[in-house]
Amino acid sequence: MLETRDRRLLLEALRPPDGYAFSEAVGTTFTLDLLALLSAPLAFTLFDWEDADGRPQADPLALLEALRRHADHIHLFCQAGYVSVPPADQRLLGWLEGSVVEVKKPEGGPFHPKVWVLRFEAAGRPVRYRVLVGTRNLTFDRSWDTLVAIEGDVREEGESKTQEGPALADFVTALPRMALHQPVSPRTQKAIETMTRELARTKFVPPEPFEGFRFQPLGTSLWRALGVEAKDAPRWKGFRERGERLLAIAPFLSAPALRDMSRPGAGDILVSRADALAEVPSDILRRFESVYAFSSDAEGETVDDDDGAPLAGRLRGLHAKLFVTDSGWDAHLWTGSANATGSLMGGGVEFLVELWGKKSRCGIDAILGADGRGGLHDLLQPFPIPIEDVPGDKIKRELEDRLDAARSAIAEAGLTVCVADNPSTETYSMRVTVPGARIAGLPDRTTIRVRPITRVRGASTLWPDGAAESIPLGTSSFDGLTSFFAFDVVVRIGERVLADEFVLNLPVEGMPADRRERMLRAALGNRRQVLRFLLLLLSDGGIDAHLLLRAASSIEGNAGLAGADIAGDSNVLETLLRALDLDPVKIDRIERFVADLCSSPGGEDLLPPGFLGILDPIVKVRKTLTP
Repeated sequence: MLETRDRRLLLEALRPPDGYAFSEAVGTTFTLDLLALLSAPLAFTLFDWEDADGRPQADPLALLEALRRHADHIHLFCQAGYVSVPPADQRLLGWLEGSVVEVKKPEGGPFHPKVWVLRFEAAGRPVRYRVLVGTRNLTFDRSWDTLVAIEGDVREEGESKTQEGPALADFVTALPRMALHQPVSPRTQKAIETMTRELARTKFVPPEPFEGFRFQPLGTSLWRALGVEAKDAPRWKGFRERGERLLAIAPFLSAPALRDMSRPGAGDILVSRADALAEVPSDILRRFESVYAFSSDAEGETVDDDDGAPLAGRLRGLHAKLFVTDSGWDAHLWTGSANATGSLMGGGVEFLVELWGKKSRCGIDAILGADGRGGLHDLLQPFPIPIEDVPGDKIKRELEDRLDAARSAIAEAGLTVCVADNPSTETYSMRVTVPGARIAGLPDRTTIRVRPITRVRGASTLWPDGAAESIPLGTSSFDGLTSFFAFDVVVRIGERVLADEFVLNLPVEGMPADRRERMLRAALGNRRQVLRFLLLLLSDGGIDAHLLLRAASSIEGNAGLAGADIAGDSNVLETLLRALDLDPVKIDRIERFVADLCSSPGGEDLLPPGFLGILDPIVKVRKTLTP
């Protein structure tokens, strides 16, 4: 059932079904890498392609257009204080500022679900949803994970709710109510409301080889956001009511959770990381018949995909969360974000999907590969349970707790950023405002430095020790404006220190009203790049876009087509007319792009000479056609 050579990239799972187009995406993650999120829109546009070694590649202009089309339709919820700091020179991240919605840390644990809910549309067909339930965060981590993809179509208005949809609809409804900054943007709220209505009527189909499934959101904070009292909230019933024997796979463990789920003598199996197992009391580990650590050799050899191209990189470590029970001829499997910790008992917010089917196809032995079918067993090694437990590092744990408290205190301090235009110098002044002049709940002996992510780490500003209603961050060029701010935090106990850095997406006042248009102008830069961008908009994506961009790149400097009167080029006119006939939506994209470009100073000068003269009559004809 779980073939370890059957690997699938997240970007592949995000691609629209054949004949459908991307509409909206709501995603959740605990930690977030902004560069990983930056690549997601490529899956919706089909502008990405592979190099000779099979690695995904994208021209920067393809990424720019993917962001222009789809960034406003991506709504990614993550826990505040757990966004990693990207390299400083990443101008395109400005397009994602409205896509990242930070969530306040829930009571009892983190905001931890790893879910994508994708909405797709097609003319004459019902709206289709795809739900991706994963075990990894939205990062470039190369660990072993699992991903379940479940699709379904929305029933007609007036039809009854489905069995699977309402739980997912409740989960999506709760997300904006847990957001750190209230209210969320109108476009995010509108997307949530549309999804909530439709998901309750979506008939999902269980993936092979399973016969049925159910979505299981977990966490008292989630139900509280929905207005459900704690006493009335759905209770986690555990794994035992579903089966007789348990396989638990998780990278993070806690003794109470393991004690609760295990039953001595039942043949239970536990799989985790060696360092996590070393932290569990030996008497708890002995409740399991077998205890395995993920092998240090589990990277394996680089394998080929179906086309013979080697898959990029090697997988390292364990991040999958998988719980399987056998009962008679049947088996139940749970996967998602929850570890074998207190998160299963309602702490924080988690999301699991439970699936069931025949034991021979999806039971414990099928997962492990006990019948020699290449399952997980080859990646495991027995873990030697120690005779005596080794005391843990209490100071290290206390430092980690202080750093976590510092993250939450800074994230929930209500910080905002003010931007002021300095016309005489064409620069902008920035400052952070601090409600109450202090960050409440900040641990003692904590040092903070702050900077916009557009600056290098050495250009950060030291946070004052005393009260301060605002903290000046100096001046910046237009390119340096952002709502993403990096915080470098150091906590101390005695002579020991622990440091980390993270990004917050802060509310900003005073941003230029035409910022997006100027960002577009700055990203293109010259007439040659504008020409390449126009060709990209006229392409069909994939290899077609790749070849067009390569052809345009072969033009040296501003000579040739980039500097000629494009009105005399029959190829460009023919391409526009073909788009008008076969895919008039491309003309709409060209028109919007030209309008955005021309609205910024000097933008019209970047258009190829004569281009507006041939575009205007084509746009007029387009407006007479049906959408």
